[in-house]
Amino acid sequence: MNLRLKKAGFKIKLIPEAKAYYIARDNYKDLFKNNFQNGLWVILSTHYSKKAFSLRHIIPLLFVLFLIIGSISSIFSPIARILFFTILSIYLFLSIYFSLKIAIKNKDITLFIPSMLAFWILHISYGLGSLYGLFLIL
Repeated sequence: MNLRLKKAGFKIKLIPEAKAYYIARDNYKDLFKNNFQNGLWVILSTHYSKKAFSLRHIIPLLFVLFLIIGSISSIFSPIARILFFTILSIYLFLSIYFSLKIAIKNKDITLFIPSMLAFWILHISYGLGSLYGLFLIL
């Protein structure tokens, strides 16, 4: 909505006194469902505005496509297998790094595994939702 308002020449005003409440998903199933819907609607919103999202919104879609295509192609090609596992290792390293960072920041090592799972669920569910949205609009 902000994008459409700005394109129409309006300005966005921020009011410091305004309050917003965010309801965090307290289980992985709800996190999956919420992010699947977010991914779906980022694609479906292109019906209303061609520039409704930025590159960062489609990276989970590209990641899911990479997982699907990379898994299949790595079966048949040693080069694809090396590339697939190299990129997957980088993702794994980054998810470990940021999950550990969260655990250290909160001084609670028990947050490490749940944070890592949350990253994976968030990215994959958002990407699957976007992929489903592509199928719906094609």
